[in-house]
Amino acid sequence: MPFTPLALQTAEMIYYRPISAPPTLIEGILPSGLTVLSGDSKIGKSWLVLWLCLKLCKGEEVWGIPTRKQDVVYLALEDRDSRIQKRMHLLTEDPPQNLYITFTCGKIGAELEDQIRDALKEHPDTGVIFIDTLQKIREGMGGNANIYAKDYQDISSLKTIADDKGIGIVLIHHTKKERTSDDIFDDTSGSKAVQGASDTSLILRKDERFGDMATLSITGRDVEDRQLRLKKNGVVWDLVEVLDREALHRETIPPFLFKIAELVLNEGTYKGTISDLLKTIGETDLAPHVASKLIARFGGEVFSPLDLEVFSQRRATAREYTIRLRLSCDANDADDAKRRREKLASLRGDVIESSSTANGSDASASLPETASQPSLPSPEEDNGFRDITPEDDVPFDI
Repeated sequence: MPFTPLALQTAEMIYYRPISAPPTLIEGILPSGLTVLSGDSKIGKSWLVLWLCLKLCKGEEVWGIPTRKQDVVYLALEDRDSRIQKRMHLLTEDPPQNLYITFTCGKIGAELEDQIRDALKEHPDTGVIFIDTLQKIREGMGGNANIYAKDYQDISSLKTIADDKGIGIVLIHHTKKERTSDDIFDDTSGSKAVQGASDTSLILRKDERFGDMATLSITGRDVEDRQLRLKKNGVVWDLVEVLDREALHRETIPPFLFKIAELVLNEGTYKGTISDLLKTIGETDLAPHVASKLIARFGGEVFSPLDLEVFSQRRATAREYTIRLRLSCDANDADDAKRRREKLASLRGDVIESSSTANGSDASASLPETASQPSLPSPEEDNGFRDITPEDDVPFDI
């Protein structure tokens, strides 16, 4: 085998040389390169893909984001011509002449790569190729196959074409039947190589199987992590909300913690078991031992900014919690009470009215005139009470 030396460049050469990056397909959502769009079966991925094809062909806005007109190739491998025709009748009255569709193709590593290069030669203005689905272009793997290596090889083969030609290739893929991680992108079917070898990962997940709300989660090398809240309007996914980094962080905080904070700000204190607390705030579907863990893990992010502190004490049958305003705070200070109320709204992502509530009363009016402050031992006293930390191995309710 002939020896090929490394093509080394100095950092200075790269630093100062003008380099043209491939054009972005949809700013902040779909860059060039290799993208994997995953989701549960039959939740509307193919409808979304065909809608995107039509928009990009015409250079029309996608959720308010400008796009450039370009040729699009769509490998609709799970559909037939009659189904695509019916969908286009519902999506557009002006079918573009620069959208090229096929329902069959070769496999990765056999003839697909050559077919794609040939199509790009015939249609040089192609900006993106959608392949629905990844599984349809893969050969079956033997029992002794290295799944990670095979996934990486297949994805990398198509990524090489996307990078060489400066286009986007979007692979439609499925998610796992069972959720195995808190990281939504771990739901992508196959090994972690599917994510590792791709430039961008998108996950479409519906809130409810038969509902009309969904979240499109986005992560990648050339896009910021974000989530788009979508609503199915007929056959089209409409954009409802874009969650930025701060909003994404808020999404990780269990909402029931804000209910607890609201309760304590209104009542002045809470003392009792987690089970009773969950009943009080109407969260009866949440298991007490799960709630205890979540309070230990996320409580500091919600309670500390509101000047609330949490203590626990083991009783005969269950662990008793006390959640109260810090003793160093003045419960009668209206300005402090208003600040805490506004901070809670900010943490929760609410819209804060600057001077009054909707009915015209002061925003702090719902707080008690004198917040109840029971005589409790301070954290320094050794009476069985102590502050909870995320590292605690909390004994849960019985």
